[in-house]
Amino acid sequence: MKKIAHDIFSLVKQEGGTAARFIFHDTDMREVSVRDGGIEKKDSGRRVSFTITVWIGERVASVSGNDISLSSLHVLVKQACDIARMSEPDPYAILAPRSMWPLNCDSVLKQLNLCDTSFVPTMNDLMKWALEIDSENNTRSGISTSCAGVCYGKGTSFTITTEGFELSSAATSFSAFADCVAKQDTDMSSGSFGDSVRHFSDLLPFKEIGKTAGDLSLQLIGAKPIPTGSMPIVLSRMVSDSLLGHFANAITGENVFKKRSFLKESLNKRIFSPGVAIIDDPLIPRLLSSFVADRECTARQKITFVKDGVLTGFATNMKSAAKLACPSTGHADGFGNLYMENGEVTPEKLISGIERGVYVISFIGHGPNIVTGDYSRGVRGFLIENGKITRPVQGITVAGNLSDMFLNLSVANDLDIGRYNAPTLRIDGMTIAGEQS
Repeated sequence: MKKIAHDIFSLVKQEGGTAARFIFHDTDMREVSVRDGGIEKKDSGRRVSFTITVWIGERVASVSGNDISLSSLHVLVKQACDIARMSEPDPYAILAPRSMWPLNCDSVLKQLNLCDTSFVPTMNDLMKWALEIDSENNTRSGISTSCAGVCYGKGTSFTITTEGFELSSAATSFSAFADCVAKQDTDMSSGSFGDSVRHFSDLLPFKEIGKTAGDLSLQLIGAKPIPTGSMPIVLSRMVSDSLLGHFANAITGENVFKKRSFLKESLNKRIFSPGVAIIDDPLIPRLLSSFVADRECTARQKITFVKDGVLTGFATNMKSAAKLACPSTGHADGFGNLYMENGEVTPEKLISGIERGVYVISFIGHGPNIVTGDYSRGVRGFLIENGKITRPVQGITVAGNLSDMFLNLSVANDLDIGRYNAPTLRIDGMTIAGEQS
């Protein structure tokens, strides 16, 4: 790859380019899915891809391909340079200077331990595991349809620039899921559950994955709406990190600069209830979102974005950082392991003080308006009555505004970073739209 990269850089120079970056990916993927006890799909393959980005002064362009022959690269480099010459100058589209590069990349990658070298599963292994997951449900009373799947992947990536930055890394992934449909008379309900990890030994037991999906589908049989009203909601760990996604979108530098965020004027202000902390840590070993540097060559680091409820900064790449007159936080490729720290009470304690509310286990719909913070989503879950989870509910919508929701949020102590990046959360004062009384 290094030789190919230098061939590319020579071609870029011949075409008048002043700088270039080459990013290469090589991925081996295998997956198996089963349905009702029989094999439904088997697939495997290797995919090679790369992206070449060239600069001609302040003009920049990128092209992608999968043919690394010199003749093909020559065509792509010429295309990229031609596009760059026709593009508008962009003084913000720059790579990180050497002072922002990560130090000791090989040592950090070793500590992150993102590649499971203990074994490479065969297609027969994947079939056996998928059938084991599905066996929990395909003959289970009350479940009419079940399916399961297992996927293994290994990816190698290589990034090099004309400025001398170079990073090569490998990572594996193992994922497994189960989907079920339960039926009782004319009532039907579905349940899904899955897990994804870097190392096989970290994956939840296959039977647990299957049983959890089956249990959810059975527990939701007979779900009905509840009357419209104002009440607390409790977000289970299966959905609570969706709030982190909305928060991340709202503090992304480009959205803040373009005034497309309800948090655009909230820096150094309280936006969550006291005690809440939100951290992005891309340097946690063995997690799917851990990495050393972003594609602009900026070193990733642990950053606290919310401390004691106060917003301490925005997430930026080189372009948005320059526009906002602040340093890049290395978020050109999104967030690392963004998580909300534990609270001090158990989920049971969080629920126990609720006279009437909703325990949410799944959402329907796309979510909030990040510009205004207005929030409205359909939900499925269970009714909370006198501090206890009772009957299943569906056909209702929860509504509010993220600014109010963040400030009225209480946090449980059941965080599991990498699997559930937010604990169980209680939000008071939500509007529930259901049956008209």
